[in-house]
Amino acid sequence: MNNTSYYLTVDALERDMKRYPDVYASYKMMDEPWKQRFVDYMMGRKTMPLTYDPFFKCIFNPDIHPEWLSRLLSAIIGEAVTVEAVLPSEDTAISVDSLLIMDIIVRLSDGALANVEIQKIPYQFAAERISCYSSDLLLREYTRLKQNRNFMYSDMKKVYTIVLYEKTSAVFKDGCLDGAYLHHGKTKFDTGLKLELLQEYFMIALDVFGEKRYTEDTNMDSQDDLDGWLSILTAETMADVEYVIRSYPCSKAIF
Repeated sequence: MNNTSYYLTVDALERDMKRYPDVYASYKMMDEPWKQRFVDYMMGRKTMPLTYDPFFKCIFNPDIHPEWLSRLLSAIIGEAVTVEAVLPSEDTAISVDSLLIMDIIVRLSDGALANVEIQKIPYQFAAERISCYSSDLLLREYTRLKQNRNFMYSDMKKVYTIVLYEKTSAVFKDGCLDGAYLHHGKTKFDTGLKLELLQEYFMIALDVFGEKRYTEDTNMDSQDDLDGWLSILTAETMADVEYVIRSYPCSKAIF
């Protein structure tokens, strides 16, 4: 099918699809929201949703584009990191009967682990579940390192749990947050005791980010601009795409 030009009517699109029975059959089996999204895409009205799991994993697959995931994580964590390996998500320390199926788990160049998760439905990733994900990562690393007879607890590295929410619950929209869309958390002691514990969390509210207008004074050429990466992930229309490419030229390759 020719997807380099856009269709003017749904009838024209469906006539073309009928030339490819497998494609047409798949189209007819889509639920209505996905069918409409596909039609909007083929008619040049909308992009494919980059936060949808297959698209996200395609874009940020370190085996294909190793630098993109490293740059995204660097922008989120706030320091330069490099993805060295993708770990099997099913290899968890918790029973396989659990619901802890992670999106992308990577090892960084300093030995730290990061789990990157996209969530469309906010209540499916509550604080308790985030805690379990983080604990699972930590226990996985402890189990691996403990096999070394010379194991020391100082061998343990940080684990980052990173959750990007397409839609957030009311707690993320609390007025006292003043529109903040990146939330970084780690354990601190109320006495001021300085101990660096191993678990850190980054919660990103894409819908809250989308409510703010893009600013013209940022440039993704720096490769570590968080707004640039979030603009890519939240682009919905072709007009959005054109704006993001103008503002962040490095995004052109991704689109």
